[in-house]
Amino acid sequence: MVRKAAARVRAADRRQVLVACAACALAIIVLLLLSEGLLDHDIWRSADRDAFYPLGHYNTTPHMAATVAILSIWGPFSCWRCFDPLVRRYMAGCFMLFAGWMLVVIVKYAVVWDPAVELLWYCFYVPILLVPMLCVFTAFRAAGVDGRPAVVRCRRALLAINALLLVVVFTNGIHHAVFSFDATDPDWSENYEYAPLYYAVYAMAVGQFVAFFALLFANAYRQLRGAIVIVSLVCALAVVYGLAYVLRVPFFFSGNFSLSYTWFVCVAIELCFDFGIIPAFAHYGRLFQTLPMDVKVFSLSAERGDGPVYATFQAGPVSPQGRSCVEACATGPVRLISDVTLDVVYHAQRVSGGITLVTEDVSAISSRRRVLEQRHAALRSSCALLEQERLMRERLRKQESERALYDEVDQSISEALGRARELMCQVEGLPGDEAVFKLTIAKMLISYCKRKGGIVLARRSDCDFEREKLQLIVGELVTDLQTAGVSCGALVETGEMIPVDAVSVLYDCLYDFSIASLYCVDPVLMMYFSDYSDGAIEMRLALSTGELCNLAESEEMQELRVLLDGRDVAYRLTGEEGSLVLVVVVRKER
Repeated sequence: MVRKAAARVRAADRRQVLVACAACALAIIVLLLLSEGLLDHDIWRSADRDAFYPLGHYNTTPHMAATVAILSIWGPFSCWRCFDPLVRRYMAGCFMLFAGWMLVVIVKYAVVWDPAVELLWYCFYVPILLVPMLCVFTAFRAAGVDGRPAVVRCRRALLAINALLLVVVFTNGIHHAVFSFDATDPDWSENYEYAPLYYAVYAMAVGQFVAFFALLFANAYRQLRGAIVIVSLVCALAVVYGLAYVLRVPFFFSGNFSLSYTWFVCVAIELCFDFGIIPAFAHYGRLFQTLPMDVKVFSLSAERGDGPVYATFQAGPVSPQGRSCVEACATGPVRLISDVTLDVVYHAQRVSGGITLVTEDVSAISSRRRVLEQRHAALRSSCALLEQERLMRERLRKQESERALYDEVDQSISEALGRARELMCQVEGLPGDEAVFKLTIAKMLISYCKRKGGIVLARRSDCDFEREKLQLIVGELVTDLQTAGVSCGALVETGEMIPVDAVSVLYDCLYDFSIASLYCVDPVLMMYFSDYSDGAIEMRLALSTGELCNLAESEEMQELRVLLDGRDVAYRLTGEEGSLVLVVVVRKER
């Protein structure tokens, strides 16, 4: 089916190719006839041609003319078989170089002017170098690596090296680094020696052919590697022939190297097309048949019960479900999973000239899906257990945190109330100012107990402190301190919500510092609350007095250090004569 469709689609192209081939052949024949009239008639028609055609080369002139005619037909047809445009251009370049080479050889052995003979002789090395280079480019394209940066650089290097060698060859008359001969010798075209750079040219041509087959072998499928070995044997024979010609072995040196080289390479290229080493249209059908899938192609005009017109090697018989899927494909693509065969999926799709049916065996996918579903169920069960465990651990952690908070608040309130009772007992019998001072401290302690008790109630109701509530509490404390004679000011610039645990630590520091300020002379206390970083709050307390003493070494500050060391906070308590600074950083998430 695919071959028939391809034949219908490309019928016009084939006619154009045949017309072009016939025109090329006619042009070659006309060119040969014109060359007969342009060349020296006496030498061209001489009976004793050995005087001009050395070593019997005149015997291969008809062969070269026939080769040009064959190349004019076979070359375009071979290029037409290449579906890749770049490969088509490379192959067209090879055939044009070969055809031009044959014409150059024909003309060269009929020309008597030495400069023209020398120039035509150097032209031999254009196809000798460029044809293997084009073969390497074809191998790059066939391997699918021609777009890689390293390959692009390699192609440019090959172009530069071959161009440099051709320049050296065409300027041989100046330096004689490729061929060494005496230009004054009438038989210079036969009495020449190979110079060192000639072997560089020969090695470059052979090396490019070796790279061509190495690339094809490295990137070919296993079943094509044997074919590559066969084709490489043909080119190995060509290399042996070339070595024998260079070494001037009589049997090989008496032949026509240009003609032999052309046929060796053309046979190798044709074998590459026939074996599928170079992708061509001729292998589309075989590629379809060897697809590792169950694919069938049905005709649009097929009656009910007709079999597929084309199928892959792995295609099985048409099942009733597949037949119904093909019949239902008239309105659009169809995907069918039958209740009879749950592990088989049928895909039907209209294509140009027919309907394709793909039978997909999903038994492996189904079994894997069942295993994955079982594993997914087990994972979901494990996730549920882990979630329950997490919730339980969270609840236990919360209970432990509440218990620790309750114990800490209970201890703090007990100590504060004990100190307040002790102060109340000391009031009786004291002068008025001392009694007021002790009552003020007792009032501060009772206020501290009230605030700590509020923390317990807030924790039980799972309610964090808002910024406004903290501002209200700090404002009340500032008022109490100012009433007691302490110059005090406060600024709160925190986030919206503050956790209860963080507020508890702030209360301890704040009230300890406030009570300590009552014992100072002319105290000035400043308070500042702000967000330290993500998830932390910072409190800065600065106390200055008129006394020349180090407040950081006082008994109250030592107790505050012990308290803060037991809490999960970062703090810095520094003092100089008449000043004291406390910086506390508490995490909001505890």
